[in-house]
Amino acid sequence: MVAMTDLAQECRSESFWLTMPELSPRQKEVLNLLVSHPDGLTAWEISQMTGHLVHCIRPRLTEFKKQGIAWAIGKRFFESTGRNEAIWAIAPRQDLFPETEKRCLT
Repeated sequence: MVAMTDLAQECRSESFWLTMPELSPRQKEVLNLLVSHPDGLTAWEISQMTGHLVHCIRPRLTEFKKQGIAWAIGKRFFESTGRNEAIWAIAPRQDLFPETEKRCLT
C-alpha cells in the first residue's frame, strides 16, 4: 500500500510538470536535479552532477528565479573556493495546492 503522503507528492509532481513552460534540455536537466534534491543544491553542485561548467548552470537558475520556479533558500561555504554559494530549491507553487492541502502540508 502506498502512503497518502507519497500519493499526494506524486500528484503534486504531475501537476508541477504539466504547468511548466517549455524548457530547454539543459533547463530540464537542472530542474530535474532540483526536484530530486528538495533541500536544495548550489550551482557548483549541479555543475559537478551534470558535467556542465558552472557558468552554464547559473543562468538557468536565474531564469528559474525570474519564472518563479526556483529560489535561493540559503548559502553554503565551500572550502575549495573559499566562498559562499547560494543554495537553490524549487519554489512552492501556490497555484498547485488547494487551500486545504496547503494546511495539511504544514
